[in-house]
Parts: sequence; structure tokens; C-alpha cells
Amino acid sequence: MGAASGLAKIIYAKYEPTAKKRYTMYEPMAEQYAASEKGYNVALYLPLVPTEKIAKVFTTQFVAN
Repeated sequence: MGAASGLAKIIYAKYEPTAKKRYTMYEPMAEQYAASEKGYNVALYLPLVPTEKIAKVFTTQFVAN
């Protein structure tokens, strides 16, 4: 059991920095997938423009007509 524990510590010490680096690189993608698993994948299709500006454009068009 001691050998397995020692081996696990060596592997952890070797690969933990790489795992941290990869996590920071892919964190946004991981959050996106985590949100889509919860049923929030519709957020991917929302516009980057605030909806207030979009609503303002359409209301002024209808008023002008």
C-alpha cells in the first residue's frame, strides 16, 4: 500500500502543473459544456448585442411605419 501511495504522489506532482495549465486554457469550454448539461445550451444562441438595443431598433421601425 505504501508503494502505491508513493507512486500516486509522484504522478500527482508530475502532472498536476500540466493539468492546471490545461484547465485554465479550456475553462470557458468546460463551463459551456457544464451549462449545456444542465439544459442551458440555449445561451449559446443568444446575441452578444444587448436585447434592449434590439428592442429599441424594432420599436422605432414600427412607430415610423
